[in-house]
Amino acid sequence: MATVCYVVIGVVGLLFALLMVSGFFKIPEDTQTS
Repeated sequence: MATVCYVVIGVVGLLFALLMVSGFFKIPEDTQTS
């Protein structure tokens, strides 16, 4: 059960990190195009 919890936390962390990275990359592009 402990391993499952670690896997879930890791997946959520990766998804959150991807969202943050994509946000940082999208913001400059939007400002440049506008």
